Amino acid sequence: MGSLLLAVLAVGVLIIVHEAGHFLAARWSGMRVSRFSIGFGPPLAKFERGETVYQIGVLPLGGFVQIDGMSPNDGTDPTHPASYLNRPFHQRFAAILAGPAANYLLAFLLLVVASLAFRSETLPPVEVLQVQDGSPAAEAGLKEGDLILGVGGVPFEAVGDLLKATGSSEGRPLALDVERGGVKQVIEVTPRRDGDGPYRVGVAFGGSVVRALPGLPFTDALALAGRDLYAWSAEFIRTLSALVDIKNLQGPLGIVSGLADNIQRAGAGALPFIARISVILGIANLLPIPGLDGSRLLFLLVGVVRRKPVPPRLEAGIHAVGVILLLLLLVVISINDVLREVP
Repeated sequence: MGSLLLAVLAVGVLIIVHEAGHFLAARWSGMRVSRFSIGFGPPLAKFERGETVYQIGVLPLGGFVQIDGMSPNDGTDPTHPASYLNRPFHQRFAAILAGPAANYLLAFLLLVVASLAFRSETLPPVEVLQVQDGSPAAEAGLKEGDLILGVGGVPFEAVGDLLKATGSSEGRPLALDVERGGVKQVIEVTPRRDGDGPYRVGVAFGGSVVRALPGLPFTDALALAGRDLYAWSAEFIRTLSALVDIKNLQGPLGIVSGLADNIQRAGAGALPFIARISVILGIANLLPIPGLDGSRLLFLLVGVVRRKPVPPRLEAGIHAVGVILLLLLLVVISINDVLREVP
C-alpha cells in the first residue's frame, strides 16, 4: 500500500512539474494565468493567490494551466497586454514548450541524483513478470513467474543481458534457458520488432536481487543522464507506430501499477523509472495531436508561415474536439488497464 501511495504521488509530481513549466514561462512572459489545475472537472479543493486560482479537479487524468486569451471563450479582455494573444511569438512558443521541457529537466535531474546516490543493479535470474498477448514470448510458451537464466547455455551476468540478446538477435531464434517450478528447460523464442523499433520478445521482467553500487562522479552522472534521455526519446519515436494499437498503451492505472512495483522492488532505485515516465510525458505532449502542446506549437508555426495567425475560434474548436477524443481514449485505455489487473 505504501508503494502504491508513493507511485500516485510521483505521477502527481510529474503532472505538477509539467503544468508548472507552462505557468512559470507564462508569468515570466507577462501573461496572466487565471487557473492552475491538477485534474479536470469540478474542483475538489481550491484556493486563490494573487490572480491565480489553484485547484485539484475531480478527474485525476492530467492537468491544465488556463492562460488568459488562449481560448477565445474564456471571457477575458483580448486587448489586454497580458493576454496570450498580445504577447510576442517567442513568448507564446516558450510558454507552451515549457511544459514538456520541464518534464525533460526533471528527468535529467532524477537521473543525475540516481547516478550519484542510488545506483544499483538487478542481478539474474530474470523473472518474467508479465507476458504480452500475441507476443513472441506468448507464442513460445513463456509464462509469468518463469526465471530466464541465460541464452544458449550462457548464463546472464546482468538482467540487461536479456535486452542485449533480443536487441542483437536480428530476428533469429533464441534458445532461452528457463527454470519453471524448479525444473530447467530450454524454450526457443523468435524476437520481433514493430517497424524500425528494437527486436523484443514481449515480456516485462525484473530481477530477484538488487545490489547497491557506488555513485558515479558528477561529470559522469551528467553524461549518463544525457545519453539516457537521448536514447529513451529515440526509442519512443521509433516505436510510435506500435502505439497506434490501444493494447500497447497504458493509462494512469497501468502507469501507477508499474511504478508501484518498481518502488516496492527498488525503493529509491526506482528514480530512473520515474525519469523515464517523465520523458514519455514530455515527448508525448509534443506530438501534433489536437489538444496537446505539440498541436498548439504547430498552429503557432503555421501562423508564422502564413504571416497571420490561425483564427482563434477555429483553433480552439479543433483543440476542444481533440481533448474530448483524448479523454475518451484515456477511458478506454484505463478499462484495458483494469482488465489486465484482473486475474
